Amino acid sequence: MNEEILNYIYKEIGKSKIVELKGDASSRKYFRIIKNNNSYIVSDSSMENKQFSNTLLVNQILKKAQLSIPEIYHYDKQRKFMILEDFGNSSFNKLILKNNYKDHLLKIAIDNLIIINKLSINKKNKLKKLSFVKFEEEVSEFIDWYYPFAHKKTISNFYRKIFLDIWKKTFKKIKFNQNSFVHRDYFCNNLIYLKNRKKHLKCGIIDYQDGFIGDQVLDLVSLLEDSRRIIKTNHKMRLIKYYLKNTFNKEDYDNYLIKLNFIGASRQTRILGRWIKLYKIYNKKHYLKYIDYTWFWLQKNLDDPFLKDLKSLYLELLPLKLRKK
Repeated sequence: MNEEILNYIYKEIGKSKIVELKGDASSRKYFRIIKNNNSYIVSDSSMENKQFSNTLLVNQILKKAQLSIPEIYHYDKQRKFMILEDFGNSSFNKLILKNNYKDHLLKIAIDNLIIINKLSINKKNKLKKLSFVKFEEEVSEFIDWYYPFAHKKTISNFYRKIFLDIWKKTFKKIKFNQNSFVHRDYFCNNLIYLKNRKKHLKCGIIDYQDGFIGDQVLDLVSLLEDSRRIIKTNHKMRLIKYYLKNTFNKEDYDNYLIKLNFIGASRQTRILGRWIKLYKIYNKKHYLKYIDYTWFWLQKNLDDPFLKDLKSLYLELLPLKLRKK
């Protein structure tokens, strides 16, 4: 811990017990501060200025929805430090594989998405909308990082063009609803179980700083097709129908499944590249253990007949024998 963040903690909270929390795939640093039986989270976003600004912006948007998001007690705009409410350690990722929790957790997580879907978004807000340029940049992580990792060589310009052309062609066939707030990483690691709260408020939502305006199907995919684990539930389709019934979506169930599988395939494609990128650049080898899970979901998505061209391309680029870590 550097002296600047330490001085900030002492100034705003006073001398206290400080524990640095294990980071994930970002440059942000988090600390748990304990003083007089009170606990706080302090974030250091000095290396991620944009994410700091987005946290403040999204916080104001989500506050209107009456969700369980950490209260911001104080922030230093110049140094990009922030003091947040501490939701504790009961992350969904620790509970989701327990049968007596699984369905309950998924249900309250979807209840929050239903509320967010109905949230009125001011057209003047500064959040970005999903564009194909950003979409293309994300799926390209697969051919920039995963393909060379699997084949021990870079992809040819010929196959790069085919890969991007097919994604673009398929993207244009999908009718997206670009009018909802999208968390972007709405999955177990970013959801905290708050057992003493009521109904949907039991689901605490963190790490929303990368949110944008787009189609909320991405958050549903992130929740139900988690790239870090296989959540086995017989109620997945029932939960999707429950979500559709309680939102403003006018799509029929079959068409929504096509969109879900398309977004699912693009998300798992990006994440396969991201696992290797994190391993190669930051030596975070532990991400390699998620490759099999990610392929599991991607292959399920590609089984959708609507995605037959993509499925054929993936079989050509990455035969099944090359899909294991």
